[in-house]
Order: sequence, then C-alpha cells, then structure tokens
Amino acid sequence: AWDRRLKAEVARIAALKIVSAGVRNAASENSRYVMLSKECPWMESIFEVEGDAIDAGILAAGQLLFVFFPMYNGKWKVQSIPKSATLQFSNRKNLPVAWCGLSGAELDAVVGGPMGAIFAHKNGFMASHASKEGILDMVSK
Repeated sequence: AWDRRLKAEVARIAALKIVSAGVRNAASENSRYVMLSKECPWMESIFEVEGDAIDAGILAAGQLLFVFFPMYNGKWKVQSIPKSATLQFSNRKNLPVAWCGLSGAELDAVVGGPMGAIFAHKNGFMASHASKEGILDMVSK
C-alpha cells in the first residue's frame, strides 16, 4: 500500500510540473489553451496551478478553455477544461457541436484543417488528431 501511495504522489508531482509549465506558457502568450509537453493526469493539477496564476495576476479567471498534448501513441488530444474540480462533467467550452461523434474523413471534412482528424467525442469534451498542427488548428476554431 505504501509503495502504491508513493508512486501516486510521484506521478502527481510530475503532472504538477508539466501542467505548471503549460499554464505559465499560456499566461505569457495570453492564450486560452494549455499545451502540455506530454500526456499526464492533468485535471487534478490544473485548478491548483490556475488558481496560483490568477492570484499572481498573470492569468484571468476562466481564461483557459482547453488542454492539448501528445498522447503516448504519438497522436494529439485536446480536452475541455471543466468549470471546476467539482464540476468535472460541465466544461468551460465544448468543441463545436458539428464535430461531435464524427471520426476520420467525415471529421476532417467538417473541421476543414490539416487532414488527420481521428475522433471527436459525442459529448464534445475531447477530440484527437494525428498531428500537432492538426490539433492546433482544431483548438483555434
């Protein structure tokens, strides 16, 4: 049990470091999107890091809408940031309704950006793309 708790804490600290870097970059660019350097359990850390950035005056409350990152398989994912840690199924902003539930060529046609769209969840909180350029195009719409 101790070993499992230690591993969980190490993973939490690693994610906090990744999320902190992403939020700092988003704040410095006045962006609404947080790019993470790699996939991690970001949701646990985002509210803490965002709160600290708001308190420091470098980020506006509610400024951040999406997190995107490279997945372990090399493809990219974008996810909506929930309204709060307690409202994890209520997002600040969903992806466009026209994308919801689409995949592959059908999603590519609707998105209208670089080819390689993979999937958009039917509830609009998450989508994936084969490339960083494609996911950047998706989050900018």
